[in-house]
Order: sequence, then C-alpha cells, then structure tokens
Amino acid sequence: MTLAIARELKNQTVTFGELITHFLPLSNVDALSDAVSYVTGEGLIAFVKPYFRNKPREGESLDTTVVAFEQNLRALFERRNVVCHEALQCIPADVGKLLGFLRATLDLVNALHQNGLRCIDPTAYAKIQADQEKAAMVGRLVPVSGKDFQATA
Repeated sequence: MTLAIARELKNQTVTFGELITHFLPLSNVDALSDAVSYVTGEGLIAFVKPYFRNKPREGESLDTTVVAFEQNLRALFERRNVVCHEALQCIPADVGKLLGFLRATLDLVNALHQNGLRCIDPTAYAKIQADQEKAAMVGRLVPVSGKDFQATA
C-alpha cells in the first residue's frame, strides 16, 4: 500500500475481503493454488479433491471428475481475464461452456468451504464426511428381500 492510498483511506472503512482482494491477486488458477498452498500446505486441486470423493459425475471416475473441474476452472479464469482486461463487449459463449463455468464456480466454493473446515473445525469436517459416506452408502443399497438391503459394489 502506498502512502497516497493510506491517506485516501484515512477515515474510511475497509473490509477484510476488500483488503484481500487488493493484496492477493488471484488472476489465474495457479495464483489461487499458491494462496491455498500457503494456508494449507497443499495445492488447490489436492486440497479440493476430497470434496469430489463422494460426488463423481455419473459414469466418471474421481480423477476424471477432478480433471474436468480443473479444466472448467482454468477456462473460467481465462474468460474472466478476457472480459475484465481485453474486451469489454459481450463475448458469446455456448451453453455447455457456461454450465461448465457455473459448475466449476459452485464446486470451488463448496469444496473450499467443506475442506476449509478440515483446517479450522476438524469436528465439523468429520461430521460432513460421515454424513456424505452414509448418503453414498444409501445410494449403493439395493433391495434383496422385503425390507432387507444389501450394498452393491
């Protein structure tokens, strides 16, 4: 922060989010990964991967789901940079790409929240993990006879 900026802010309120926004540039996935690594000791993709453990897309492996997430996130940052810094006019995008951007954004927010609990509230994180494992198990139960169920592989 320069002295001129400090003088301008003398009698104003600055939120923590605004402070982070100005001092922690997150203009691409690698910068975001560096920030996550600084706080957690692991890169972004490694940090959010547990979130996807019980949420693989239908017909996809965990690794394929995580790769798709990273590709969509990188494409979203590229689009953001074009819109913010190069072309102020509306840039067309197909619905599939927009859905990928939306999915990546929602997954990123949810994964950072859930896995952030791993660092700040391990008890809450353990509860979420247990709840997700129960929900995943229920999804793999099939009726055998009457009211009995058996887990499928």
